[in-house]
Order: sequence, then C-alpha cells, then structure tokens
Amino acid sequence: MKKTYILSLAWIVSVLSVLGQEKKINLNALTLEEAVKYSLDHSPTFIAQQLKEQQAGYKLSQVKLDYLPDIYVTSDLRRNIIIPSTPIPASMINPSAPEDELMYMRFNTPWSSGAGLNVTFDI
Repeated sequence: MKKTYILSLAWIVSVLSVLGQEKKINLNALTLEEAVKYSLDHSPTFIAQQLKEQQAGYKLSQVKLDYLPDIYVTSDLRRNIIIPSTPIPASMINPSAPEDELMYMRFNTPWSSGAGLNVTFDI
C-alpha cells in the first residue's frame, strides 16, 4: 500500500512538471513574420506599453463612473402598537357639550409607511 502511494505521488509530480514546462521555440528556424511576432510578443517595452494603455483605460472608465449619479431609495413600514390619544375640547365636535369637558381622540393609524428617492449628481 505504501509503495503504491509513493509511486502515485511520484507519477503526479512528474506529470505536473511536464505540463508546467513552456513550449520551446527554435529561434534559428523562424521566418521573418514569426520572428517579428515573437519579438513583439516578448518585448519588455511593448508589454509595458500595453500595460500602460490598459491602466489608462481603467482610469478612463473610473472617471466616467464618477459622473454617474448616486441613487438612494428608502422605504419604511411601521406598526404603531400604541396610538396616543390627544385631549381636545368636546365642544369642537359637539357644540352642545359643556365647555370644560374634554374628549380623547386618536389622530394616528395602526400602520404607517413612507418611501423616498434621493438622487445626487456632481456637476
């Protein structure tokens, strides 16, 4: 069992090392077009220039995204468990009621909700 385990591990390591190797190019047998393409693909200055262009593209997209508006949407739903009662003079509701009598009224609802939309835009 131990021998099988060691052989399997050695086989996996050898396969991974073979797969990890880069394809070798015979530089002496290249045509002019292949040589130009190879030199452009592996040129450090060309690669650096491509990375600078890519970085400039990312910066440009970031600047464009900065001009998009910020949109915030809010909503609220509340259940009013305790609805407060407000004392008012009873004569406001019933003109024949005595002036010193108070009547308790509720001015709220059991449920309340709200919604809002906020848009900000940099000029």
